[in-house]
Amino acid sequence: MNRTIVLMTTLLLAMAGCGTGDKANTETDVIAVDVRKNYPEKEIRLQDVFHVEYVPLETNDEFITSANIKAISAHYIVTTNMGSDGDIFLFDRKTGKGIRKINHKGQGEGEYSQAVFVNIDEAKDEIMPLS
Repeated sequence: MNRTIVLMTTLLLAMAGCGTGDKANTETDVIAVDVRKNYPEKEIRLQDVFHVEYVPLETNDEFITSANIKAISAHYIVTTNMGSDGDIFLFDRKTGKGIRKINHKGQGEGEYSQAVFVNIDEAKDEIMPLS
């Protein structure tokens, strides 16, 4: 009895999902491109498609980084070096000025083995490196 109910319910759901209702084309539909057609080449700048923001990061004796960008928030940019030296750099997003350099690499409590990912919690004013 239960097997029949489960089978009938599954069959009914499968049939309902295969509907062929009319779907009007709207501006939110996926754009179809005919790949067989020969379109003229056109150079498109990245700025024409996306919002691009250039922020030159401060470089001095304390803030020398290979700029492996780990996180960007409304107010901060977090970078690390390409190697696993443990350095995490915090920059102001608007000015690019270095705010803080952090290195708590290790195996103890409150330390990280390497900063593979970094999360920014601006509400708590915290940076969380995740190994």
